[in-house]
Amino acid sequence: MTTGYNNCQETYTNNRVQTANRVELVIMLYEGAIAFINKAIESMHYSSYDKVNSNIHRALDIIVELRMTLNMEAGEVSNKLETIYEFIEEQLRSANLKKEKTGLNEAKAVIENLLTAWKQVLLSDTDNPPNESSFSNLLNGFSMKA
Repeated sequence: MTTGYNNCQETYTNNRVQTANRVELVIMLYEGAIAFINKAIESMHYSSYDKVNSNIHRALDIIVELRMTLNMEAGEVSNKLETIYEFIEEQLRSANLKKEKTGLNEAKAVIENLLTAWKQVLLSDTDNPPNESSFSNLLNGFSMKA
């Protein structure tokens, strides 16, 4: 019974990814990173450090992929996002090394802010991808704790 459900869920996810625009894909990736961080936090509660490590690495894989696909010729937004992604990576690596929730919570908070910003972009205009000014306005005032 569970196999049928898993197959349906996998088919749904595949269809969702294949029909998504670029902004929707970024949103899905942020949601995935947040889900893996939540699983790492939960696993840390039970001292399941192998699961903590695995989930942190999965979240890291998403953030690294997002950073690697930035178009650095696009301007200020790409530079800001690269700095933000590097901060998230540092927090995740530190949390994994120290097995502390602080870095996970910091990374999660930043990703949640990015998710909110991208959702605003998506809601503002679904036919056009975000441009420099629309996204830059959302990133202004964005702060990270060091």
